[in-house]
Amino acid sequence: MPVRACLKYAEGADEVDALRREATLYGRELAALAGVAVPRTYGLYVGGTEAVPIACLVMELCVGAEVRRSADELGRLAILALCKVHAVGVMHNTPLDLRHFVMKGKKVFLVDFALAVVHRCENAHPVLWDKNFSPVVAAPHDLAECTELVEAERNIFSQVGENLPMKISPSFVRLQ
Repeated sequence: MPVRACLKYAEGADEVDALRREATLYGRELAALAGVAVPRTYGLYVGGTEAVPIACLVMELCVGAEVRRSADELGRLAILALCKVHAVGVMHNTPLDLRHFVMKGKKVFLVDFALAVVHRCENAHPVLWDKNFSPVVAAPHDLAECTELVEAERNIFSQVGENLPMKISPSFVRLQ
């Protein structure tokens, strides 16, 4: 039975090297999150000529959910996926917004780890902001110390509107 897949293509030595690094992250640090917070990967294929190397990363195809979700629920699921990625030690390392997330069924996955780096995140859980971007939680141990998480939450919730989600327990970030 044929499998539908998503292909990420690279051309040129620098782009091929970046795609190799990304494939390595998917295969090592992000492996436990395959199908949970990031798409499954099926392999990296490299070829081309000496002058023009090419590479192709094969990943599961992720298309929109069958069920309709509210914008704030999509934002919440996107932030939880990002927190899971941070919990396994990876920082996406780009200005995050909803363009970096795809859906597969009812799940939201983070994609495009071309610039990602290994990262230690002590407090990998949502801070959650009110509509004025003030933290809903005031306890110091609840505040994210990771700039990427704070900025991603700001960016994503500013895109989905003022219907911000209720406070989420950090226990939801744990791998399921």
